[in-house]
Amino acid sequence: MSAADTSHYEFPLHKLNSGSFHHQGVLPLPPADGLSIRINTYEDVPEEPRFNPEIHLDLRRPSYVRLFPDFEKAERAPPVNSSEGSRFAYSAPFQVCLNNRMDLCAGL
Repeated sequence: MSAADTSHYEFPLHKLNSGSFHHQGVLPLPPADGLSIRINTYEDVPEEPRFNPEIHLDLRRPSYVRLFPDFEKAERAPPVNSSEGSRFAYSAPFQVCLNNRMDLCAGL
């Protein structure tokens, strides 16, 4: 059996790290020297609208999700409790931005 025929769940690296979780901060920007494009910050463009989740977001849960393998409809995806991964397939559309403030979201 070749590596191509083997599930990634069977590789030692996956078995060793299965179920582990680590919080990690945002990756820093690369050094600006030598980059082919300029990376701007808010200080470089003060007119740029600043993202504020209290103003720009209206996160809501989807009305349903579909689960693998038979696309069963459920209220929410079950917790992942095995090395086989999540059963989550896809969800109904859900709210992200405020309806009455789409102009603010478009400006970001």
